[in-house]
Amino acid sequence: FGFICLSSAIYMMTSRGRVFLIFDSAASVTLQVRLFNAWILGIPAFAYFTHAMFPKIFYKKVAQCLAAFNIPFYFYILMSDPRDFVAKTRIVQITTLLFAAYMFYVVVKAVFKKEDGARLFLAGVCILIVSAVHDVFMTSGLFESYPLGPPGTFTFIFVQSFLLARRFSNAFVRIGISEKKIRKLSEDLKIEHDHVVKLNENLEDIVDEQTRDIKSIMTHIQLGIFAVVDEEFTIHKDYSQHLREIFETNDITDQNAADLLFARSTLSSDEISQAKSALACSIGEDDFVYQSNAHCLPREVRMRRSDGHERILDLTWNPIVDEDNLVEKILVTVRDVTELRELEEEANDKKEELQFIGELINVSPEAFRRFIQSCHDFIAENRKLLNTQSIMHKDMDILKVLFINMHTMKGAARSLYFKKMTRIFHDVEQYYAILQKDPNAKWDIEKMRQDLDEVERIIQTYESINQHKLGRKSSGERDIELKESQVLKLYDSLNEIQQELAGKKAEASLAKVHDIKHLLFDHIFEPAKLVIEDVCQCVGTLAKDLEKATPQVSLDIENIYLGQKADELLRKVFVHVLRNSLDHGIERPQNRVNHGKAESGNISIEMKWVGEQVVIKYQDDGRGLDIEKIRKIAEQRQLLHDPASESLQRIADLIFHSGLSTASQVSDISGRGVGMDAVRQYIRKEGGDIVIHFLTGGPTVEGCYPFFFEITLPARLFALPAQNPSMHAA
Repeated sequence: FGFICLSSAIYMMTSRGRVFLIFDSAASVTLQVRLFNAWILGIPAFAYFTHAMFPKIFYKKVAQCLAAFNIPFYFYILMSDPRDFVAKTRIVQITTLLFAAYMFYVVVKAVFKKEDGARLFLAGVCILIVSAVHDVFMTSGLFESYPLGPPGTFTFIFVQSFLLARRFSNAFVRIGISEKKIRKLSEDLKIEHDHVVKLNENLEDIVDEQTRDIKSIMTHIQLGIFAVVDEEFTIHKDYSQHLREIFETNDITDQNAADLLFARSTLSSDEISQAKSALACSIGEDDFVYQSNAHCLPREVRMRRSDGHERILDLTWNPIVDEDNLVEKILVTVRDVTELRELEEEANDKKEELQFIGELINVSPEAFRRFIQSCHDFIAENRKLLNTQSIMHKDMDILKVLFINMHTMKGAARSLYFKKMTRIFHDVEQYYAILQKDPNAKWDIEKMRQDLDEVERIIQTYESINQHKLGRKSSGERDIELKESQVLKLYDSLNEIQQELAGKKAEASLAKVHDIKHLLFDHIFEPAKLVIEDVCQCVGTLAKDLEKATPQVSLDIENIYLGQKADELLRKVFVHVLRNSLDHGIERPQNRVNHGKAESGNISIEMKWVGEQVVIKYQDDGRGLDIEKIRKIAEQRQLLHDPASESLQRIADLIFHSGLSTASQVSDISGRGVGMDAVRQYIRKEGGDIVIHFLTGGPTVEGCYPFFFEITLPARLFALPAQNPSMHAA
């Protein structure tokens, strides 16, 4: 800072006004010019000063570079003729401007970081930079003016003097505060010293008091505490009295700790042997030996009481080491946690029950009733099949039906977000899949029956909670609720019909019958659109599980209503079809973008009356059918007589064949090759059919053929609104 002041003073004395001539009027112009350029030496001094003020922000190498350039350059000025160096000072001016910009950046950064004095420093720097830039441009001949360097430099020096003075002042303040803290600490130390002296004076009394306290604790604490003192597992004479209650004996002293802990336990002989070996090799050895073998010591044992009940004991093992880190004793604490474990099990049961309740609350009573009924039907069918003689002979057709039923149940449970039920169904289904794929796999019929029992238990658990905790009906036919006014209206209408029929007023009677049908219609039939929308709610979850964007589902459904049988059928069908689209058809987002598609796919469902049938058109904008891949799989499995000459339609129909799947990886969502087979079976069982139709335009760039499903179902499964009774199908 002093060197900055010196160079600034020389610069101001030799700048315009020539104060220097007062002291040496005979000084030559060359000397004046050389002294005037002494500001060049002030630049590296200024850089070092800025670094000292903000060492964490201003790089010291910048100051070193300026010093390495400016000092030799100024010696060059001193040694050469002004006509040589005056023009070259422009280089220094340029480097000075660059340095000014960097310094401004540093100071602004210091302001943002709230460095001490940064704001005031920035104010002085701004004034200095403005005056320096002004003088550089002025001396370069860009314009005529008076030098602002002297007043700017004076202002900057004044600001920095203030900052330095404030820093010294703050230092003295901090010294004063530190002195007060030291005095306070000294007083606290003196108090502590007096306290220690007093403690030492009463040490014997304190030890006696603590000994009495420890004995009292060991007598009354509801925890078993003892120490193993040698390799013979001898129990130390000091132990807690609660041990007598835990182990139902009064003879604890000098007893063998291993016998006391393990003799009546349910531990195996190997586990007891390991525990004894760990204890024997640890006592008298380094603590490291104990830590290496501590995992062999049991943390919990089950023990038979004299009354025949089982007691659960929680064990804690801690080494007591001497000053050489050798294990002298092993401290053992024994806690009876029988009631605690029972409470934990009860709490876990309650937690699981609350989870089931949460899942059930999100499902409508009618949807759960339909689901439970279908599950009971599937279980009854599977149990019947498992009791046939054919299953003993590895009948693959029976295995296929077992698999389809379990696959359908799992899909329905997944769509209702029954998590534990879905996991159990998936595990059972997995075993059927292994038997289908591996001809050499062992058919464990007993395991199949046990798996089915487990499936039935989890269903009964959900059903019981639904009935007893939520008070909802889950079996039998659905209940239809009518208001009292509606029942009275029906009763009055029937009386009027009876009277009108007696008076042969047929037209009026027909009108009242129509009114009754209209009143009952909404309680018996459900709009097809609402059912399909309900089924499609699973699309988002399926897409998330498959790491795909949730597709847009568009519905174009006419004024069609479903009876209970059609409702159950369409729910089964669309569980498989939607899962098939998301797993096999609609691509991952990046793949779709690469082929010019939107990230999220589209699924469209149309349903309309065509004569005496209802026709459903289902289509997605996925990749389509990979005909060549299906052909190769069919050829490997000998499903075609002449694969090369088979028609496109014949090959496409193979997706309805049991066991054929183009999925590259089996998951708990799809990839079993049975989903579409199940769909066709369900539809044909009700007198309908499902057909593949290819879109015009041929295969895509991936070699896949876009298509849509056309499902036809008989009219008896559906209904039109009651206001058109003449068109109503029963």
